[in-house]
Amino acid sequence: MRSLASAATAMTRAEPREMAEQLRRAWRDSKDPSLAGIYELLLSATPSEALEGDDPSERARAWRERAMRARGEPLELPVLLAEPSHPDLPEIERLQLLGRWTPDPLLAGAMVERLRLALVTRERVGAAQIIADTIRLLAAQRDPRQLDTLELLARDARLSSDLTRQLQAVIAGLRSVSLTPLDASARAALAPLEQRARALRSEQAVRAALLEAVHADPDADEPRLVYADWLTSHGDPRGEFITLQLERSGRPMAAPSARERALLRRHEAEWTGVLHSVLSPEGRVFERGFIAAGSIEASRLDRDLIRAGSWATLRGLDGHVPIQLVFSGRLDRLRTLYGFLSFERFVQIRASGRLEAVEDYECSLADYNVRFDTPLGLRSLLVRQALDERLRALLGSPACAGLEQLGVYYEPERIGSASRRWTGDHRERASLRARYQLLSVELPPHIQRLRMLDAETSRASRPLGCELNFERDADGRLSRVRLDLHPKPSEAHLSDHARAREVVGMLEPLLGQLTRVTLGDVGDYDRDALAEQLRAWTHDRPDLELVLG
Repeated sequence: MRSLASAATAMTRAEPREMAEQLRRAWRDSKDPSLAGIYELLLSATPSEALEGDDPSERARAWRERAMRARGEPLELPVLLAEPSHPDLPEIERLQLLGRWTPDPLLAGAMVERLRLALVTRERVGAAQIIADTIRLLAAQRDPRQLDTLELLARDARLSSDLTRQLQAVIAGLRSVSLTPLDASARAALAPLEQRARALRSEQAVRAALLEAVHADPDADEPRLVYADWLTSHGDPRGEFITLQLERSGRPMAAPSARERALLRRHEAEWTGVLHSVLSPEGRVFERGFIAAGSIEASRLDRDLIRAGSWATLRGLDGHVPIQLVFSGRLDRLRTLYGFLSFERFVQIRASGRLEAVEDYECSLADYNVRFDTPLGLRSLLVRQALDERLRALLGSPACAGLEQLGVYYEPERIGSASRRWTGDHRERASLRARYQLLSVELPPHIQRLRMLDAETSRASRPLGCELNFERDADGRLSRVRLDLHPKPSEAHLSDHARAREVVGMLEPLLGQLTRVTLGDVGDYDRDALAEQLRAWTHDRPDLELVLG
């Protein structure tokens, strides 16, 4: 094939665009799997101009402009495929523009991966259309290498009959693709391209081994430093990011530098890796260069995702944590587990030797049959749907042995035009006043702290409204409280002063029992307005200490 000879010549002359175009042309003529693999490797190693912009809207605009300008240019495809989906760049629009590269083996592989992830998260709004468009684009690539993965996906009994039919149609089409074997002259022309591909595979193997060393010992800094040095020596900005975060990890109170924030803003989705598709964009935390906390927003995960090494660096998980991930995922370092894992199941899992490092756990007490006779060995416990009698049973049980902090949810008291009114259910959604009065008496002395979250909070890792953290004073009373304020959609229409009045008015029933109020993080609340309201509120309590920050 003359196109292979042209590709080899272009590589020798350092003409990457011509090389990529000729190599893709050879694959289109033959559909030979080895050509597809070499094409993908050489493209991944060929530098291309990065997309401009840091915030999502700027990058979405740059992506559209690049996709429309490039019109099938092979070297532009890796950059476009690497940019993750976000609200400013809808997936359906992306798929339409990526169709300009058809047929392309790199695009085929990317579409199979996106299809696999889309099937995992198909309960999301608009997922059905995205899946259908992805299947159509994948079919148009005519790449037989994807048969095995598609056949595996099509055997999933949980798929709808319509999705199964669509996949089977693609499979039938790929089975009919004819392969044209490469002759001796084509093999000879391919030799220098194969040699370059072998060198790239060796480099990829080194990278994978260094990354696996991080996953195998996530508490150690040394593997991260080694990986960072290797990345930096190969021009990868993640090396700098890992180094910056490692330097800051020794100074817990230090704020991220402007450079660290800029790198994370630009590359967060890329560095979240395969977990980007299942972790909510909100609440992600990176520590020492790797994803360390997030909230799962998919109801199930496939086998490859569950076995991904990226889970190993997580210290906190929230949301829909699938039981398969708990039993088979690399969660040995997990310290905080919030979300929907039942109390009974958690006890069973701990007994089996899994989740042994978890110190902070959230559960529901709605099930009256749950027993609390097993010590959990936790540092903190957060409970939902807790009736007063169930709370009392829990607090007096072996499950709370050694517990340092208890967390509960409360229903805020609302301030009306003339008087304060409370709209919560008096049992499962107790008011702040009722919950505090109960726990200030019933909380065992060894539990030193009480955390109270607004009941509108759906993810404990991302609280809404006013979060109250009580501590015991020298006499053992829960009289010291720190207020941390978080954005709350239901109050977005209120003015700064109205929101401050809501917070302070909610505290008024506790005034006689508090000795210190600390104003902590205030989020998008107005600190001056809060301070003004707190001073006015405590005017007749000169003995109450105010720490306003």
